[in-house]
Amino acid sequence: MTQGGPFESSYLLAVDMYETSFSRFQMGQGAAIAVVLLVLAAIVIMPYVYYMSNQVEEIRE
Repeated sequence: MTQGGPFESSYLLAVDMYETSFSRFQMGQGAAIAVVLLVLAAIVIMPYVYYMSNQVEEIRE
C-alpha cells in the first residue's frame, strides 16, 4: 500500500520475495529469499513449539 514507505521502511522480506520472483522474473533469487524466510520463521517458532510440548507433558503427568 505504501510502496515501501519512506526509505523502504515498510518493505518486508515476503514482499521482496514476491517482487523478485514475479515482477523481475528472477525465480532463483526469489526462491533463495523464500528459504531465508523459512529459516528465520523456524528459528522463531521452534523454541515456542518445544516450550509448549513440555507444558503438555507436565499437564499429562
